[in-house]
Amino acid sequence: HNRGGSMAFQPYYLGCLGPALGTCNDTLSQDYDGGANWCGPGCGADVCVQPGTNRTDLLGYLDLFPKGRGWLNDYSVNDF
Repeated sequence: HNRGGSMAFQPYYLGCLGPALGTCNDTLSQDYDGGANWCGPGCGADVCVQPGTNRTDLLGYLDLFPKGRGWLNDYSVNDF
């Protein structure tokens, strides 16, 4: 799905999300999607937050879990 203008909507590929811990680009393979790179911006970090995410909302969400926002301190995070 592409929006008008030069920005293309690119939902994160599972390999880009937190569990990949910065290794999304290492998951590319000709065997899957012809080697297409679905990693998108921010995938070099341990935890990739969708660009445009509201920081206050993210931290509030993390605080709903036992480790809270402190969990994020153990990982690098993309500039979102």
